[in-house]
Amino acid sequence: MSTRSGSKRKIVTIGGGTGSFVVLSGLKSFPVDISAIVGMFDDGGSTGVLRKDLNVLPPGDVRQCLAALSEPDHPLREVLEYRFSEGFLSGHSLGNIILSALEKNTGSMARAIDALSALMNITHGVIPVTLQQATLCASFESGEKILGQDTINKTSLSHRPFRLELVPKVEINPRARKAILEADTIVLNPGDLYTSIIPNFLVQGMKEALLQSQAQIIHVANIMSTHGHTDRLTVVDHQRILAGYMHPRRIDCVIYNTAVPNRELFHAYNAQNQHPVEPGDLAGEEGVRFIGEDLIDRKIYRKKAGDTLQRSFIRHNAARLAEIICEL
Repeated sequence: MSTRSGSKRKIVTIGGGTGSFVVLSGLKSFPVDISAIVGMFDDGGSTGVLRKDLNVLPPGDVRQCLAALSEPDHPLREVLEYRFSEGFLSGHSLGNIILSALEKNTGSMARAIDALSALMNITHGVIPVTLQQATLCASFESGEKILGQDTINKTSLSHRPFRLELVPKVEINPRARKAILEADTIVLNPGDLYTSIIPNFLVQGMKEALLQSQAQIIHVANIMSTHGHTDRLTVVDHQRILAGYMHPRRIDCVIYNTAVPNRELFHAYNAQNQHPVEPGDLAGEEGVRFIGEDLIDRKIYRKKAGDTLQRSFIRHNAARLAEIICEL
């Protein structure tokens, strides 16, 4: 229920990529007001090429959020998601190109999003966490530094003490700060822990906004581990690591999966050294509520032609996940 009499419940989601797409796809069916805060640090695939060549903010995660929040039968939805599989545009999403063109034309990613949202009759908000360019950096105790989200994704981080930072330091988008302060509920979407979720909390002003917010904070845990990053980490481990980057604000509730993937997908992930994320010692986390449910979407997802990035093919059931969130 909304804490504001006569108004819709305000839900803010934080994340990027497939995880945000799933959460938003489910939430938009409920009578809530959604603001999707999106990370701006992707530098791989089509997004990375456009960012480097055109000096624009990364459009990929923004595109996925807009597609998720649009009506399924809106003609521009398929246009946004169309990906070229041949020629000099091979690998590029048309939606990424459109957003980059709008940013160049309007002078701002925020105005580009507003323009495309108006064209697609999207009533919810998609908000970049920052409007400044920054690169994700992993700094190891040895003094080694790895620059770039895509490079970090391809680097083994397991059993190597490191710290994430943004280079240069960037400020929170005022729209993102306003959305957080007005939120009733904040959802931390599933996604790559170190390269998709945590970077949002490295933005200056983000932790302060969370601390001032009266919203409950819900974390949706990943279903599968990421090889080289979260091997053998439990749901509790994920929550503790994430909470460390959010400190002093804490996570109130964690939603996690209890079901086993079907045999075909289970073996496909095992072949890539990825495994279901186990709960861990839930009783040892005082003050955090854990909700375990069968959250696996039984639909089989395939990579689209021309897509050069590794994608998650075991996904959360968007409808059931949104139902749990809206019940809390």
